[in-house]
Amino acid sequence: MKKEQKVIKVRPGERVSCPTKYHENWNLHPRVYIDLKDKKTNSCPYCGTTFKVEKES
Repeated sequence: MKKEQKVIKVRPGERVSCPTKYHENWNLHPRVYIDLKDKKTNSCPYCGTTFKVEKES
């Protein structure tokens, strides 16, 4: 059975790192910065958490 991955919505231009300070295990893996500059979504290579850029309002 595949574990369901989290999807975290972020604002355009926001700097994103994983794990976030809101993860239960904030020291789960080394901190990595997620590149969302040219993409709408991207995932953490360690845990698979997906980060998705919200539409600007």
